[in-house]
Amino acid sequence: MKRLLSYLKPHKWVMTLATVLVLFIIAVELYRPIIVGNAIDQYINGYYHPYVEADVSASDAVNWNGLVLSRDQAVSKADSASFYQIFLWKDHYYMAENLTRAECTALQNADTSVLKNYVREGAQKLTSNDLKVLRQNDFKGILKAGILFLLLLFSGFFPEPCRHLAFTEDGAADRVQTA
Repeated sequence: MKRLLSYLKPHKWVMTLATVLVLFIIAVELYRPIIVGNAIDQYINGYYHPYVEADVSASDAVNWNGLVLSRDQAVSKADSASFYQIFLWKDHYYMAENLTRAECTALQNADTSVLKNYVREGAQKLTSNDLKVLRQNDFKGILKAGILFLLLLFSGFFPEPCRHLAFTEDGAADRVQTA
């Protein structure tokens, strides 16, 4: 082993750089599926998360029908709070209002008869403009996740030009001729 390391000694910085680049590429490759999964769970399937009335100062606050709604504050609100939940029934989105947390959970997993009952009870049908307003943070989140994904995709190719280099005994890099 000692004899092998003596051959490596003149190239220790090149080996260190190569090891760091390999670890960087592995980290980038492992992080990309996490970004896609988070984008799907938090933003694409975002209408499964309930809203609650919030302050205008909330980071994700949206104005809808004279109400200021937030999803982030819905997580921390007590069970006694009044929730608002988007649901899909017969290719149309509706907003169920003044729900409990338990009703929101039941609505997320509801069958068609339960959804039909909410529509009969007066759940408001959402227009495309309503959906744009309510889901504006989802659109921004998908855009951010897409940009981050592309940056990681391109950064994974960053070390790629280095594979065409061959290092001489003095550590200098020469371009390898490829056929």
